Amino acid sequence: MKNAPIHDLSVGKPASAFLRLFFILTLAFGSSSTLWSQAIGSIIGTVADPSGAVIAGATVTATNVDNQLSKKVVTGNSGEFTLSNLAVGKYNVTAEATGFTTTHVEGLTLDVSQTRNIDFKLVPGGQSDTAIVTAAPPLINTTDPSLAGLVSEQQVQTLPLNGRSIQNLVMLQPGMAQDNNGSMGWLAPQWIGNGNRGETEVATLDGADSTDEEMGTIQFWNFNLDAIAEFKVQQANYTAEYGRGGGTITQIVTKSGTNQFHGSAFEFIRNGALDASNYFSTTGPAPFQRNEFGVAGGDPSSATKSFSSGNMPASASA
Repeated sequence: MKNAPIHDLSVGKPASAFLRLFFILTLAFGSSSTLWSQAIGSIIGTVADPSGAVIAGATVTATNVDNQLSKKVVTGNSGEFTLSNLAVGKYNVTAEATGFTTTHVEGLTLDVSQTRNIDFKLVPGGQSDTAIVTAAPPLINTTDPSLAGLVSEQQVQTLPLNGRSIQNLVMLQPGMAQDNNGSMGWLAPQWIGNGNRGETEVATLDGADSTDEEMGTIQFWNFNLDAIAEFKVQQANYTAEYGRGGGTITQIVTKSGTNQFHGSAFEFIRNGALDASNYFSTTGPAPFQRNEFGVAGGDPSSATKSFSSGNMPASASA
């Protein structure tokens, strides 16, 4: 039995200094890789008029909905554009050109290692006129040949997990199994994808290599689930940028700070008082006590226009 986590805690100014110090220390000592790496995706496409003629010199801007950070590019002679190295999240994308109506695509979700394609059709008119289009997920992936499965934030938060281990979510992907015969790192499991050896797996955390150098296992299997935005399990046909390993590649993306402070506190409880007894037992349930608890959160920094996040999980059992 478990107590549900408490989300979106509001914090007043008196606690602000303490919370900022907590997140700085957490980032510095617990998640240093996020300071210099980032999980990214790309948005590509073309800008044309209704007849199909491409528009050179059009400006395309992608704005992150959560933190309002934006990136801008200009189409070349072919009318094509590439917005690369975009942080994972939800975006509003705008295309504008002289003599044409400005077009907005809202609510485009960009996942880790994903390339989304948007083809704009700009209608002749003034730039002050706007057209708004709601983004929809593509029915067929035509930009990426890899065999991979994405686990969303909603799945991470709502699926029941024994011990809150990310390993259970990885096993939801087709072709995945635990390597029971492989060598084991320090409390780190190995999993195999489509018959590959466990030692060939590679793991990244926000783009930083988190693979065990000796055993080939991952180093974040007991990562705080409240700090995970999403993760992807790549099994085959991935590009050469994911070198080093020849097996499964697990890419975890942590939650980042936004324009507002957001946090959560949680405690999951398992003990003998709540456990059911075996039907044939004459002594009642075996003694057991396990508490998993922690906090996670993120906040903006108006002075540096940066965003930070941190988490601190813990557990105790007997």
